[in-house]
Amino acid sequence: MENTKQPAQQKRPECSNAEADAPVLTKKQKYENAKPAREVKGRIIAAVNEKKASLAYEYFEEYLKCADSVNGDMFSLLFRSLSTVDDIPFFNKWMDYVTEHQIELGENSYTSIIQFFSGVGMEEEAMKYVNIVVEKGMKIKFRHYLPLLQGISDRGDIPAMRKVIAHMRENNIPFDENVYYYEMKTCLAGKDEELFVVCLKELMKAVDLVETEPMVDLLKAFVERQASSIDVTRSYPSWVLKPCVILASGCCDVCGKQLRKEPLSLAAKHELASEVESLILSQTRKTKEDRVENFLAFKAFLAKTGPYDIFLDGANIAHYKQNFDGGCFNYQQIQMVAEYLLRQKKRILIVLHEHHFNQAGTTLPEQWLERGLAYKVVKGNNDDLYWMYAALAADNDAMILSNDQMRDHFFHINNDRRFQKWREHNQIYYDIWTDAEKKKFALKFPLSYTQNIQDHPSGFHIPYGSVRENMKFVSQYYCLVNTEREREKKCSVL
Repeated sequence: MENTKQPAQQKRPECSNAEADAPVLTKKQKYENAKPAREVKGRIIAAVNEKKASLAYEYFEEYLKCADSVNGDMFSLLFRSLSTVDDIPFFNKWMDYVTEHQIELGENSYTSIIQFFSGVGMEEEAMKYVNIVVEKGMKIKFRHYLPLLQGISDRGDIPAMRKVIAHMRENNIPFDENVYYYEMKTCLAGKDEELFVVCLKELMKAVDLVETEPMVDLLKAFVERQASSIDVTRSYPSWVLKPCVILASGCCDVCGKQLRKEPLSLAAKHELASEVESLILSQTRKTKEDRVENFLAFKAFLAKTGPYDIFLDGANIAHYKQNFDGGCFNYQQIQMVAEYLLRQKKRILIVLHEHHFNQAGTTLPEQWLERGLAYKVVKGNNDDLYWMYAALAADNDAMILSNDQMRDHFFHINNDRRFQKWREHNQIYYDIWTDAEKKKFALKFPLSYTQNIQDHPSGFHIPYGSVRENMKFVSQYYCLVNTEREREKKCSVL
């Protein structure tokens, strides 16, 4: 069933003298001549949509009589008509044609073949074509394994799942929620409770929160399976899943367990700071030397005057809600927030571009400089990268005050998940509004716990929601408790 020859498009026979002397056809004539082949291809497509491989084969034979040539795209189409073991003879004949005419098959063709053999329970044959994808140097992806995972998980074949998972790891397939869903589904269908929990712990390492309803449904099915196994030897299920609320203190309102705060380590923080510094220097060296000197002076300034508790994104605060007629760079908004933080005994530094200094109508920036509350970023440098670097390079738990989502910066450091983790615990958000002609504001500090899947000796806390623009949005928490471990404590989940 395997095509091992070097791929190439089907070769046409050498032209005779008569053919060589034939007049060149116009586009319209070529279009008219190809009409029969187009009509037959339409019938092939209809047969494919109906999953009728025998009919697709019949139309393909007819297509060969009127088509100028056949390429790999046709077989990508034909393979999608395969659906039962009775279709294997048609597959073999098509592959014979591919081999004989040295036709190159694309990635979509192999995906269809893998899907077909997985669907009829022939995982070994499907895996053979997964290996062919690897051997041909094509980029192997999760979708090549998906048909295998679906079939294996439906019947709960744990040994087969282990083989596929090992193969995926060998080929560096990223493991996300989708992979663990099928692995855990296999454990559930295979009635292996302990392995299900092991996989849940692996999921916990790979993702922060559950983002799909099927995974939530799978967790519910897991506890329902436990409930259905109650008998005379046990009057309670071994696992219980309940929606819960995590209080501001980080305590679960169902089981009473405390969620942990898992901040980024100092070493990891400093590694990110080095990445940001490299980004700054790579941008500044392309232009003027004074831009490099300004950043190096900033580092020296921090070493001399730090540590700081909070770095303020001055431009972000001053521009907030100013997109209206008459809106301006509002220095008073920065002043209002800064003075509040100073009253709270916080050591702050306002980071601003130099073009926001020496402006008519205000001396606030100059006052901040005199008081050691601000740093002037030279024109051309990115002020965001300055306060970002400062907070990351600090040895203390320095924070940033900004509503900036930092999309571009996240991209420039290769979407490093550590950056997202740092932001979760080190970014303060704010709101500013006018009430009875008086400016007011509110600060939103980070939560006292980390929003991620967490385990404890008796179970798990699982957040469900989404990650958008590198930010977590949790809509519901679930408390999954092993009742056998909690029974003596009379946990409220029972």
